[in-house]
Amino acid sequence: MPIQTKHPARLILLAICLALALLVGCDAADGPIRLAFWVPTATATPSATATATETATPTVTETPTATFTATPSPTSTATPTQTHTPTATATHSPTPSPTATVPPLELTLTLSSPVVKQGHTLGIEIESSRPVSLTGFFNGKLLHFSEVPQGGWAVVGFGPWAEARSYLLQVAARDQLGAQQAVTATVEVQAMSFGTDYLTIAPGLSDLLDPKVREAETIQLAKVFASSAALPYWSGNFILPVQSAITSVYGTSRSYNQAPPSSYHAGLDLRGGTGTPIAAAQAGRVVMAERTRVRGNVVVIDHGMGVHTLYAHMNTISVAPDQLVERGEIIGTVGSTGLVTGPHLHWELRVGGEAVNPLEWTERSFP
Repeated sequence: MPIQTKHPARLILLAICLALALLVGCDAADGPIRLAFWVPTATATPSATATATETATPTVTETPTATFTATPSPTSTATPTQTHTPTATATHSPTPSPTATVPPLELTLTLSSPVVKQGHTLGIEIESSRPVSLTGFFNGKLLHFSEVPQGGWAVVGFGPWAEARSYLLQVAARDQLGAQQAVTATVEVQAMSFGTDYLTIAPGLSDLLDPKVREAETIQLAKVFASSAALPYWSGNFILPVQSAITSVYGTSRSYNQAPPSSYHAGLDLRGGTGTPIAAAQAGRVVMAERTRVRGNVVVIDHGMGVHTLYAHMNTISVAPDQLVERGEIIGTVGSTGLVTGPHLHWELRVGGEAVNPLEWTERSFP
């Protein structure tokens, strides 16, 4: 069996084995050393088996096997996978800047006058240190505010029948940060003397003097005046719808057919022949255009913020509900329908449902 060596150490071991084999095979005499299997006799058949046995006799096994055993490739020890421990990164927390102190919300209330006469209109203006939403009450009644970038304004009307006394105004403001502020004021209403009108009504119209008939119409109109656009349609002064003389002033008490006064004149009567054009006193939206019993043919225009104008006893109506009109636009013609003594235009101006003197709105603007 061929001897194969894979390491130099084996070659050395093999040389040692061969040397031992030579020593075993030598003659004991003093003569020359003879190697039996290297110099065989011609007649002797070499005993390969014996030779092989004798050759194998040396205690090769006594050599530590560990020395000759091929060292196996080192068992690959699985190197533990290095678990990546995240390096704690120090997050830089900036030092908070000192919280800016928000200045307190400031309100300034301005009244057109702290004293208002019956039949007049009170103007209210609010100025704030920053944008706010406003809620206000006058004598417990909700106000219609028109808000501006920093504040707002509103109007309050007093009829000829308004009680002459002190009234409480309350306004609350709230900004976008939730800050709130409130302001109050007292408004004094002074009494006025308006006089009395004595009217004679034709027998054919006497049924219109029935309080029940008049009350039903008053309730109908109150519902119309209760609704209004949040923002004003108007800008600047109002105009007279008919450019003519005033035949009956605002605020007078009315006596019909010599009976005790039973009502107040809630507007102005303007002279005009049948068919005289009637103009819208200001821009707005028509909210009523129909015939009634006491006021005849009636048009009501909503100007926003609780302000309405009413045109009564008309001969013809040329506008329709929900129609938008401009100041000076023709809405119909003068007539003598309803409870009248002759052709004319009855014109009213209501603020929050209260009838005020329309002339004031032609002489000044709100706000």
